[in-house]
Amino acid sequence: AHYRPFTLEANYLFCDAVQELLLQDGEGFLNVFPCIPDDWKNKEISFKNFLCQNNIKVSAAYDHGEITKFEIVTNKALRVDIKNNFGREKLIFSDGQTILSKQGEIFSINLKKGKTALS
Repeated sequence: AHYRPFTLEANYLFCDAVQELLLQDGEGFLNVFPCIPDDWKNKEISFKNFLCQNNIKVSAAYDHGEITKFEIVTNKALRVDIKNNFGREKLIFSDGQTILSKQGEIFSINLKKGKTALS
């Protein structure tokens, strides 16, 4: 029989690889847009509702070198660490929290149940 081999694993691996370019969460913190290819750096990129550890949903947008939107949705209160890929020392969130990064590397935010967005 002549047929083209097909495996589900290859298709899922491709999706996982693209998600890893946009969001990583395996090192104890969220890392938003950690591996943007050079060809994408002057473009608009976004993703919506990527599911992370602790059942956190993350959405973000990147526009010509800057993270312009960042949103976290959680179904419980918890603390989240976020790597500083924002080019700022301070983040202000829609729930009124102002977060300063520790030594310019990591932001720590105490989330309440619901949606928290970067403003």
